[in-house]
Amino acid sequence: MVGLLILKRLESLSDESVVLQRKRNPYYQAFCGMKDFQQKLPCHSTELVHFRKRIGTQV
Repeated sequence: MVGLLILKRLESLSDESVVLQRKRNPYYQAFCGMKDFQQKLPCHSTELVHFRKRIGTQV
């Protein structure tokens, strides 16, 4: 989740876009700690909203 939030901020993407890019882009997957390429969505985009609320960030 933290990796997705970092990529979201660096690339100025929406929650939906960063989740989709994480599915499609092997570099995003490597950045997020995945060792093998996976073709499934890592999570639903609304989970990023809940995660941000839990960690108390204003991103």
